[in-house]
Amino acid sequence: MADDGQIDIAVTSSNGHMALLVDDNGMGVPRDDFPHVFAPFYRAAGSDQEGTGLGLAIVKAIADRMGGTVALGPRPSGVSGCRFTLCCMLARIE
Repeated sequence: MADDGQIDIAVTSSNGHMALLVDDNGMGVPRDDFPHVFAPFYRAAGSDQEGTGLGLAIVKAIADRMGGTVALGPRPSGVSGCRFTLCCMLARIE
């Protein structure tokens, strides 16, 4: 992410479920890559970003183990960047 990059994080809950929303204002991900970004070692063609391509695969594995979901989409505001959404059930602590 560029030095002037911004990440916004929000958490919502409803009916025993929670959603973690992470928006960034980076260069975004081409829509054709959406189905592949959670695969281990996947890197978008032409990407000059450093990394191994494991971060989102790890996030997906954690979400799966929690019985949740994780998804990628465009930011709802229409500006550049992405929105990652992690949804799962809330645990009851007694």
